[in-house]
Amino acid sequence: MRQTRAARTRRCLIEAAAAEFGRRGFAGTNLTHITGAAGLTSGALMFHFPSKRALAAAVHACGSDVVRRGVDRITDGTPSALQAVVDITHAVALLLHTDTTVRASYRLDGELHGGLDDEHRWFGTWVPTLRGLCVRAQGSGELRAGTSPDAVAVVAVGLVTVQTAPVAALPWGAEDEPLPLARVWEAVLPGVCPAGVGDTIQAAGTGRGVGSAPSGP
Repeated sequence: MRQTRAARTRRCLIEAAAAEFGRRGFAGTNLTHITGAAGLTSGALMFHFPSKRALAAAVHACGSDVVRRGVDRITDGTPSALQAVVDITHAVALLLHTDTTVRASYRLDGELHGGLDDEHRWFGTWVPTLRGLCVRAQGSGELRAGTSPDAVAVVAVGLVTVQTAPVAALPWGAEDEPLPLARVWEAVLPGVCPAGVGDTIQAAGTGRGVGSAPSGP
């Protein structure tokens, strides 16, 4: 019972911290914001996390693990490497919009990159896999001859990270769909795929990797 209560308290602190770090950043977040949001005492926080940096590292690792699990579900037995690339962009972009730990992990990665475990670097949890899929797509004939797998990977990563930009800074307005990835992929696929191949790729994604796997630490 005590272990269950401790795990629940830890999870509550991580969720509250993720919301604060995602909204205010590391420097702008005060530990009193977190304990207040979690409804816990500073003693409870210090028992689980001896410093703000330790708490940020736990949030970052949690968000990175959520992304990693989503990517693993997509790549497990996928028949089309290029479809998996498209699916990963949809899954990670959606997580950035819907999962507070993923949003916080992305922001903390940029703010604390010098003090985080390399194993849990946010981009490292999915970009190497995405690039490997692009190389696979080239080998299986899903990319036009002469098309660079790295160029396709750069486009894919850019499509995900642009989702974090303020709406006012983007060329589409708030009234448009929040994740216009399908429309972009519809424009990109004919240029990178041989004739007929692009028609077999679902630009809107297949929905794989967007399941409800638990996001515990």
